[in-house]
Formats: sequence, structure tokens, C-alpha cells
Amino acid sequence: MVRGRKKNKFEEVEKPRGFDRNLEFEKIVGSTFSNETYFLVKWQDCTELDLLPASELYEKLPQEMIKYYESHSSIATRCNERKKTLEKVMKSLEQASEGREKDPDFTVQVKVDNSAEESGKFTMEIRKQEG
Repeated sequence: MVRGRKKNKFEEVEKPRGFDRNLEFEKIVGSTFSNETYFLVKWQDCTELDLLPASELYEKLPQEMIKYYESHSSIATRCNERKKTLEKVMKSLEQASEGREKDPDFTVQVKVDNSAEESGKFTMEIRKQEG
């Protein structure tokens, strides 16, 4: 009896991956690095994710790559948090000043807490000036 090649229990099926699937891009879920940067991509109306090399995404979806890096940049994140804080302050100032246009004798003091633990918090104090 001659022994031949051992038969695999599971037959490997070659399925199209990435852009070969002709699916609409939804978003980049995450990234990893292993000799090259790879991105985990979510497709619209599909539950399977694909791990694609950065070079392919740079070529096919340059604007999405820019958006991804902007949203994951620590500097961009801090700027967005401060922008949101300032928008809250401005909204609070507008609400506080409603009905006070006739009375210019008040002061507004705003303190923005920039510590890492309290990021995005502020206090506002409105006082009527005496005199």
C-alpha cells in the first residue's frame, strides 16, 4: 500500500477580499502594524471586515485616510474638545444674557478647566455690579 498525500479535512475556499468584493466602503474600524500598517475596514451592508494594507487604502480612498488620521490624532482630539467647550460656554453666555441687554451692569466670569481629568468642563458666574 502506497501512502499518498494526506487529504485536508477542510477545503480552503478562495474568496474575494477587500475591494475585489465590490462593496461600498463604510468606515475604518482600526489599524495594526506588522511590517506594514494595515487597516480594518467595514463595508456597508456586510458583517465581515477586511484587513487591508495602508498602501491600498491610500491609493483608493485618500480622503477617508485623511479623515481617519484627523479623528485619531491626539492634537485634533484636544482641539475638538476645546472647541466643544467653547461652544458650550458661548451658548451658556447667550442664555444667561437673554433679557439682560437693558441692564449693562453685570459681569460674566468663565473658568475653563484644562486638566486632563476634567477636560471640557467650565464654570460660569454672572454678577450684577454694585454701584
